[in-house]
Amino acid sequence: MRKNYLRVPIMGGCAVPSNQGDLVKVAIDLDAQLGNMNEAWLQQEILDEVL
Repeated sequence: MRKNYLRVPIMGGCAVPSNQGDLVKVAIDLDAQLGNMNEAWLQQEILDEVL
């Protein structure tokens, strides 16, 4: 989903590994109108820790 929706490559994140975007999938199945899917709450991370 990051590749499909966000406008920059994202490495790492602060979500739990089980977070797979289930609510987005449900919303799409219900034909909900999604907005601002190209934005994210981003934070700086140390690249060595992400890799």
